[in-house]
Amino acid sequence: MRLCLSHKLSRREHGTFVLGGRDLAHSLRLRFPEPALTESGPVLIGHWAWAALSPDGSTLLAQWSAECEVPEAFLLPLDGGRPRLVTGEKSRAMSPNSTALGWTTDGRAIVFLAHGPACGGGVGEPGVYVYSESGAGERIVATRGEADSPVGRSRRPRTVESPQ
Repeated sequence: MRLCLSHKLSRREHGTFVLGGRDLAHSLRLRFPEPALTESGPVLIGHWAWAALSPDGSTLLAQWSAECEVPEAFLLPLDGGRPRLVTGEKSRAMSPNSTALGWTTDGRAIVFLAHGPACGGGVGEPGVYVYSESGAGERIVATRGEADSPVGRSRRPRTVESPQ
């Protein structure tokens, strides 16, 4: 999988993820996530940084790197629907920092939520979570407040019992 960013950004598209190899490639044009609401109005600063394709091939788990490198994990349906925050909030301003880590073999997104980062928001129960859909998360690895995930990123699906 490759991420190709456009230098001629439009208001609706930010770049393209190319899935597959040379002989069988599928391109997904990337839409911007909704702008973050700030005191001075809506702001869209950042870029797509990483993605992994779901085991069933229907969804990308994608990492948006927002202003100050604040991580936000999104689910992007391959049918072209809107990016949805993995954690389920309607507003990016209300969402915790979330780092996309990959997928489980049964099709759940693996995401790290930190306790209290320097920028952005944290969660009361930090750790590694699995999400069956946007907003439906279950913590599988507890952490104390570390800034980095104890589980690494992978584009290959893994089991919940062994997410490393």
